[in-house]
Amino acid sequence: MFDANPSTALERGRATLRLDGCRPTPLASYLKALGVLRLVSEQADGEARGWWERDVFHLESSLGTEELRRFFLTTYEPTPILGPWNGGSGFYPKDAMGRKALARITQGRAQRLAVLRDAIQAVQRVVEQKGFEERPSTKEGKAELVTGLRNTADEPFLRWIDAAVALGTDELLYPPLLGTGGNDGRLDFTVNFMTNLADLIDPEDGMPADGSDELLGASLFGHAVAGLHSTAIGQFAPGSAGGPNAETGFSGDSRINPWDFVLMIEGSILFATGTVRRLEATGRGILAYPFTVRPSGSGAGGTAPDDASTARAETWVPLWGGAARRQEVERLLAEGRIVLGDRRPRDGLDVARAVAKLGTDRGIESLQRYVFLQRSGNAYLAAAMGRIRVQRRPEADLIDDLDRMDWLDRFRRVAGDRRAPARLRTLLHRLEDGLFDLARGTESGVATRRILVTLGECQRYLAASPGAREKCGPVPLLRSDWATAADDGSSAFALAVGLAGLHGVRDEQDTGGRRNIVLTMAEYMAPVTGYAPGRRVAWLEHDHSRRRVVWGFGSIHDSLGRVMRRRLLDQRAESLAELPLRSSGPVSLSASVDWLDRPDWDGAIAGLVAGLSLVSRPNVRRAGVAPSRVPAPAAYALLKACLTPSSQLARVLARLPRAPEGLTEPDIRPPPPDELVRLMGSGRVQEAVVKAHRMLRVRGLPVPASVPSAGRIDGRRLLSTLMVPLWDHDLGALLRTHFRSGSDRSALTPADQEG
Repeated sequence: MFDANPSTALERGRATLRLDGCRPTPLASYLKALGVLRLVSEQADGEARGWWERDVFHLESSLGTEELRRFFLTTYEPTPILGPWNGGSGFYPKDAMGRKALARITQGRAQRLAVLRDAIQAVQRVVEQKGFEERPSTKEGKAELVTGLRNTADEPFLRWIDAAVALGTDELLYPPLLGTGGNDGRLDFTVNFMTNLADLIDPEDGMPADGSDELLGASLFGHAVAGLHSTAIGQFAPGSAGGPNAETGFSGDSRINPWDFVLMIEGSILFATGTVRRLEATGRGILAYPFTVRPSGSGAGGTAPDDASTARAETWVPLWGGAARRQEVERLLAEGRIVLGDRRPRDGLDVARAVAKLGTDRGIESLQRYVFLQRSGNAYLAAAMGRIRVQRRPEADLIDDLDRMDWLDRFRRVAGDRRAPARLRTLLHRLEDGLFDLARGTESGVATRRILVTLGECQRYLAASPGAREKCGPVPLLRSDWATAADDGSSAFALAVGLAGLHGVRDEQDTGGRRNIVLTMAEYMAPVTGYAPGRRVAWLEHDHSRRRVVWGFGSIHDSLGRVMRRRLLDQRAESLAELPLRSSGPVSLSASVDWLDRPDWDGAIAGLVAGLSLVSRPNVRRAGVAPSRVPAPAAYALLKACLTPSSQLARVLARLPRAPEGLTEPDIRPPPPDELVRLMGSGRVQEAVVKAHRMLRVRGLPVPASVPSAGRIDGRRLLSTLMVPLWDHDLGALLRTHFRSGSDRSALTPADQEG
């Protein structure tokens, strides 16, 4: 849509001006840039074009610097900015301040203010005809007045009406950019517009007032100037609004450049309102406003969860890099072209997701976010809450998984309710912040890990709350790309992936030719089923499923110990031939052994396991893994052989040099290691090692001739590391190091052979 090469202006004999006073923040400065482009285009040069470059607005037109200043000082004709539907607008007997502002304009004779004077007189006639002696107090009265004004207004005033209010089916609708129809609390923008205008332009002869030239230079080009006016600016520039700590002393007045106020109100007219009716709605019209959505507390820095509930809305204003005419910008704003899939975004998070999916086009390079936050009483501030570049971010597609079964919307409704517990609302705030960061590409790996940890906590909260569980289903099954995107290359992350991917396998084949996956890790954290490919995730309410939930009390080693004991019971209940300790994400031996000496990893692993358990077949594949700082203890090797699924153990043993002959998988399958797990859990590690040594010798495996010492290994931590699945080559390396070549069944005593 826009010219991608604005630098060709010189070749066309036109001037390009850098307007350092017009920047994307605050909102007043952004609107001021639009006001300059609109007014120059409509009243001086119809071919004028503008664009944003390095956070500064640039104007290309036939006007040079001095011509541009002269235009605003001597030629510019103000738009009728009037709000008779508001109290204090000056059209009613009690509006003392407003009537004074109107009188300054109507009593003058300046030709350049003629359109404004005519509009004031036209409004007065409509007010008298409708019989209003004070502002309409009912929605029907306001709608009647606006309808009468629209029927008689000339084009300039009509454009302001369309920017300030919209007619719904039975009431007025107000765009948040202009407050409630051109006012913010007790501050009437229309009265302030005329007051500032009269301070800049003499209503009698239309010439610039004293100091107007210097103020214009500051407004357009960022020049330093003294003599700012003590006038309110409302929501548009929080830094100039005054109040406590605004300057030296306890508080300060609002001080602004009158040209800033005049030009920003002129610029707001480029935004158009309208009413739309959703297809499923049968009643009231819904206001549609460019790039404006309902407020969201996510991605907003230091805002608290409650801030969004009192915010008016949020607007994402577009910044474009190609030179654009006023008509093109107006069309861009009228379309408000942001889409998320097949729908328009509803809040800030949706906008960020849409931008990451290239849901915007027409030359927009970035969007500046403003949230209209309530500060005191009915007054608001347009707080700048960051910017997002418009570019494709494939990692943001991961969020689509949470849309399955409308889970994300349902969770946001449940947790966003004002009556929801503080814990649940905090989880929502953390989740939305993480999703927002992922969508805008802010350290996507960090954001993905934060989201996974939060999703794990959300799942456990929903599982423990019958009311929340009734309204919101379990977290949907997440694709394996989540684990890939979250991988930070650390051993702690790899360990969490390995534990989260633990599952059991049935012998029978399903229709797809794959073994049936059962006993996924998610089932031990919440009463759910379906966390396996091809299954629908759902809550389970029967007693058996709830008894399986053992995660979450004490340390990660306490939880993993309970999970291991429960898995052994479920192995028998499910008639599984081997230990349910397979995993989609095997881990290196070095990472597993290092965990024995790294208690500082426990917290990170615990948080990640819960979230990664929601991922379909999580795995990480890495080359060149660094060797362990310490060799694997022989006691670890013996116990690991007892806690390895027999199919993997047989596969690895068969590849060892001089492997034992004639050993099949059933031959080497040790009895269920219930006793080993109990001994390690109670701290009796040496007894567990003795037991493991005997179990392996009975099956003819080439274990060491003597029982190794367990040393001072912590039993609970050792059990956790033994649950971590190893790659075949790592398990082979472990067995080659600590097992002898060949078998030695002849050395077994009768007691050994019996037990």
